[in-house]
Order: sequence, then structure tokens, then C-alpha cells
Amino acid sequence: MEADKDLYFKGYYIPRPFSLLVKGGTTSVLQQELQSKNEVAAYDMQGISRIQQQGAQDLEKIDAGAYAYLGGSMRMPRNEGEIIKRIFVSLTANVELSNEEAEQEDELKGCSFYTGLASLDEALDYINKVRATDFGDDTDFEIWMAEGTYKPRNARKDADPETGEPNQRQNSFVIPQGVQIFGGFSGEENYSYGLDKLFNKGELKDLKESTDADILNLLDARESGDLNSNGITEPWEMAHPTILSGHVNLSAKEKNVYHVLYSKADAQVSGLGGVTLDGLTIMDGETYNVMKGRSEVGRGAGIYTVGVDYKLVRCRLLNNKAVRGGAVYALNANVTSVGSIFAGNGTVEDAEIGNDVDESEGWNIRGGALYLAGADKAYWLKAVNTLWANNGTDIGTEDNPSWGGAVAVSGIGEVDLMNNTFVRNKAGQYAAVYVESTSNNASKMTNTAVWGNECAGNPVHLATTGIKNSAFDVELGVQTDGFVLLDQENNAVNGPRFDDPSTVAGTEGNKVSAKWEPVAISVLVDAGDGQLAAAESDMTQATGAYKEWMTGDFASYNTLYMKSTASRYAGPTGPDGKPMVKKIDIGVFEYQYPEKLSDRDIVYVATTESGKRDGSSWDNATSDLRGALNAMANATGGLKTEKEVHIKSGTYTMGNNLIVGDIAYQISMNR
Repeated sequence: MEADKDLYFKGYYIPRPFSLLVKGGTTSVLQQELQSKNEVAAYDMQGISRIQQQGAQDLEKIDAGAYAYLGGSMRMPRNEGEIIKRIFVSLTANVELSNEEAEQEDELKGCSFYTGLASLDEALDYINKVRATDFGDDTDFEIWMAEGTYKPRNARKDADPETGEPNQRQNSFVIPQGVQIFGGFSGEENYSYGLDKLFNKGELKDLKESTDADILNLLDARESGDLNSNGITEPWEMAHPTILSGHVNLSAKEKNVYHVLYSKADAQVSGLGGVTLDGLTIMDGETYNVMKGRSEVGRGAGIYTVGVDYKLVRCRLLNNKAVRGGAVYALNANVTSVGSIFAGNGTVEDAEIGNDVDESEGWNIRGGALYLAGADKAYWLKAVNTLWANNGTDIGTEDNPSWGGAVAVSGIGEVDLMNNTFVRNKAGQYAAVYVESTSNNASKMTNTAVWGNECAGNPVHLATTGIKNSAFDVELGVQTDGFVLLDQENNAVNGPRFDDPSTVAGTEGNKVSAKWEPVAISVLVDAGDGQLAAAESDMTQATGAYKEWMTGDFASYNTLYMKSTASRYAGPTGPDGKPMVKKIDIGVFEYQYPEKLSDRDIVYVATTESGKRDGSSWDNATSDLRGALNAMANATGGLKTEKEVHIKSGTYTMGNNLIVGDIAYQISMNR
């Protein structure tokens, strides 16, 4: 809660409408027990019943605080037309209602950020109640969440008995199928569902009839923020973060819930789709330290899903700990990641594999960030523009090392990785990616950088025939298409030239301020499979592996990249000073060639870029030596006839595709 009492109370500490206190107390069942056994009052000081009803049923929760609040729950629909399919949640909803609006408060609740629900749990409860009706069982829902930190308030009724007596660590957001949750909103957006206006807020934008394209445009319009101050607004950087946190601080030792999000397929709604999370942070889940049998225990601290596919878009999964699948454990389910980051996820302290775990599952620790398993169907991980940094597993022993510091996939599962970056992950073996099946397996890794990971041997266990146009800091032992060998020294000639990488692998080295974009031209630049014509800016007109990946279900994300001016396709100038074809880079980040160098009289070049990186001074040096030479040889502006390129000492590099024969720097002189 915040210190501002006006967010929660009106008058003399009476809960205001839409307050977090309304239906934010204990359960009605416990209240009844206290009334019958301890003679706790059934009414508050106003004479309002602590336990309230909706229809003929008691509401599950009572209000928190000395005063109860009459009403305060979403009205249950009487038919399909009354279902609220886009539900709004805000911790700080604080609108003053007119007298007429106050009489229909329950009808307004959840219909806008101004009249939003105060918790995600309430929205999920509404969805479950609607789906229990004979007219709402096949309804898809969206939940729109304003900024803030939300913690699960309800213990799962089906929590595994192995996790002990009921306690807050068993709390989870239980996400059913067919639900999309969108975060990153300020809470001041005037969106609504079925409302034209509010007395104190004026006209509202009713989204009731909005198309999927309309919704995607609104999601793209969310305000971004440069959280790590690297001058780039990554897609997962929201100016108004919506955080789903498992940090309940139960005791000095046990502080986090076992699973922040929990999903399990329901045969009764098999026709509904999976779960989509967009613009959310999922963090601080921590499972039990022993993985047992085939149960949930020890698996999936951030997200645990059985049979329910998950799509993660513009999400952050941070600091989740489990025996397997710190951030995500998916059983018989597919996982998609688009423009997201997994960082600081790993193994819970004193992790063990229980004696009752079947041998087919393996008896070692796996999947610091993500673990996929299953037997009922083919399942996969598909990830694009996703950063995996400083995830890790306990090393294990020499005879039983851990696998997959970032990603582990068991059985017949597959991965399809496009423009990912795996850096500073740690495991006993295969610190970046472990895919168990390497025969008759369609796993692919394309345009992906693997650097600085710590383990014995190769950081990736994947059929080498599926690796193309990717860069490693170890030899693969076989020839693969477009392979780039990286130096293990970041700023070496053949190093990745990351701006400010973490220096220690694993969760212990995780650095929130780490910057994984290139600070200079490196061997990763223009080395990927994908290109866009020099004069073209529409990414849908590109060709190559990246464009081919972004088809079908992913077509709507084809143009999703950084929210700043960075482009997914950026290209150099030719010897004549004119733009060349824009080739895609390896990894998440695309090097942005400086523009308008030809308008300068002097261009400053250094092996490491700084400031604006536009070559205007030493403080704003570019590393594009080739571009600087081309620009000054084909100047289009400036005040002087004689042009200069000032080059700082060092060793410079460029993509092999720009070298013509034995000539690296070829210049055509126009004057």
C-alpha cells in the first residue's frame, strides 16, 4: 500500500469506492469461524455485515479495515451481452462518482482504469464465475492492468500437500485458458468497456467493439522508458511497469510464493486458446527446494503451466528460483517469447531431486530460466528478439552435472530461436541451451549470439545442422552456414563489443544496468540471415530467415522491435556514399549506422563509440570507419571543401560481406 490515505479512504477511514481494501480482507469462511468460535462481531461499527452476498452466495472475501463497504464487486452478468470481456485493474483508481453513478457502482466496476478492480485476483475470480454459467463458458477475456506491484492474495485450493499446511507461499495467480493480460499502462488512459463517459473524467474511449488490430495499436502506444539508461528503449522497458511479484515476505527465510502464475488445462474449455502476457514483469517466485514425483513441487517458480500454451510479449522474467524452470516450467505446453528478457533466474537454494522422480525425467538440475517437458504431444519453445542473461543452475557434481543454465528441453521437445542473445548464463554443462533430442529433431538456432556463458564444453546441446548464421565464443567442431567465431574478450577485434556487459556468469553476476547492445561495429553486424532493400523502410518487405519466421501467428509482431528510433534492419553506405542493402545483425540488438556523416567537415572515429555516436566529436565518436571514409569522399554538405577523418588508434573491423576480394575499405571519389 501507498502512504496516501486518500487512495483508500473517504471521510473517517471508511473505504472509498474501488479501494484496495474493498474485498481485500480475509475469507468469508474464516470470518464465519471467528464469529462462531471467538465471538468476533458479524457487523462493523456502521452496522454493515462483514460477510456480503452476491445473489444467494456469500462473497469469498470480506473488506479489510475497521469499516466495511456495502457493495464493491463486479455485477455478475445475466446473459452473454452483459459480460465484461475487457476488464480493467488499477491499484490507484480514485474517481469521484456522481450521485447517479454511485447508484450503479457495481455496474461500473472493472469497466475502466478509473473504476477498475483493485487486484488481479478479482478479475480472475470474475472470469471463473462467468465461465461457470451456461452462456459464458467459451468466452475469451482480456485484463488490462495499470502500473504497480501486484501480489497473489489467494491460496490455491489444489496446492500439492507436499508444500505443507496452507500458507501464503501457496498463493498464486491462477490463469485459466483463453485469457490475455496486458500491463504497462499508467492508469490515466481513458479506455473503457461499454462506458461513454464518467462525470469527473469526461468522454471515454469505448473498446467494446475494437478489433484485434485496434488493440495491437493501443498496446504499441504504451509509454516506454529507458530503464537501464543505454539510449535504447527495449520492447520490455515500460515507463509504467506492471509487476506480478511473488515476494510475500512470509518469514525471514521463506519470502516468496511457490508459483507466481499457475495454469492447468481444463478439459471443459478445451476450445479456448492459451494465455498471452504482454508488458508484464514476473518476478520473485521461489519453489520448494526438492523436486518431487510428477507434481508441481520444485518446478516453475515464475510460471507453472500444464497443458496451457503461454505467449510472452514484451515481458521481463526476473529473479525466479526453482529446481527446474526458474522462470517457466511448461509440461505438454508450448511457450513463445517475443521481445522479452529472462535475467537472474536460477536454482533454488539447497536444490534436490527427490527419490520418487521417475528415471525418464532425469535426476539432475535443469533449466535455470526455462524448462520444457512432456509426453502427450510435440511441444516447443519459439523465441525471437529475446535476451537470456545471467540465468543459471547449480553446477551439480562431476558425475551428475546440471544442464541448461538458460533453457532446457527434455524428451521430444524442440526449440526455434531467431535473433536471440545468450550471455553470461551458467551450468555444469550446456550453459545456454540444452535440447535432449538431437536426432530427427527440427530444432533451429538462427541469427543468435552465444557469448560469455560458463560451463564445461560447448554451451549449446543442439543438432548442429539446425544452427545457422549464429555466433559462438567456442568452436562447434563442424562447419555451419554463416558461423561467426567470437573472441571471449568483449572488446577484442572479433569480440561482440557489448556496451556494458556483466562480468560474472550466473545469477550471482546479474546486473540490472547491464547493456547488451553493440557499442561499436563488430563481427555480429550485418552477419545475420535477412535483409531489406536500401530505399525501403517497411519491414514487411524484407526477405530472408527473419521475415520467414515472422509469418502465421507471428505476423502481427513482424514490425515489433525497439521502441526508440532503432531499426531491426540497418545498413552501411557503399563506396559511392549511397545506402546499401540493410542486412540484419546477429543477436537481439541491431547496430545503428550513423546518419548524415556526409554533411560534416570532420568525422571522428574510435574503436569504441560514445555519446551520440554520430562522429561529430571525440565525445560523440563513431566506430564506422568505412562509413566515415565513404561520407567524406562523397560529401553532400558542410562548410569546407577539404574533408577530414580523424581516426583514433586501434584495430577496426567490418562484416565479411563488405570485403570485396582482398579490399576492405574501398572508396569511390566524386570530387
